[in-house]
Amino acid sequence: MRVPHHHPRCEIQHPPCVTCRWSAGYSLSELIWIIALMGILASIAIPHMGESLSNSKDVIARQKLEMMNKGVHAYRECTGKPMTNTPVNAVAADETGILRDLQFRDPNNPTPGSPFVDPTYNPVSSSDPSDYRIVWTSNFVFKLLSPGETGTGLKVPFDGSDIGDPWVAPPGYNPGGR
Repeated sequence: MRVPHHHPRCEIQHPPCVTCRWSAGYSLSELIWIIALMGILASIAIPHMGESLSNSKDVIARQKLEMMNKGVHAYRECTGKPMTNTPVNAVAADETGILRDLQFRDPNNPTPGSPFVDPTYNPVSSSDPSDYRIVWTSNFVFKLLSPGETGTGLKVPFDGSDIGDPWVAPPGYNPGGR
């Protein structure tokens, strides 16, 4: 006589594999349902991924802009004088000059609070309208040019290429040419 077998997934006792036939895995119909469900979820999620990337680039560019403007305001508070460089639209020399002044710390006579911007921030200039760019305005602040706007300024890359070795002022450097 055979001893009744209790299948691990079954509530009743019966001879082995007579009533319940459990197999490891999924049936074809279950796999089709899962693939269809994943396709529906992907069709909902993928279009929003592009928006997320665009929004994250905008946030990073605004953070760089805020860093630069905080440096300008800190410079004005610590020195008592505003940055008065005249904006030059065709080149980014004015933006680069102001950035270097904000990164400068005179070892012989350090201004309290300096450097006002991290010396490892080394952006390049760009006039490509597909880039985010930071430009100097005549209102003593920086502003952000988003893709599609024309103008030359400091490029905001999203790969970390604007961070590198600290900028070191050449001997005899005079901030603002003063």
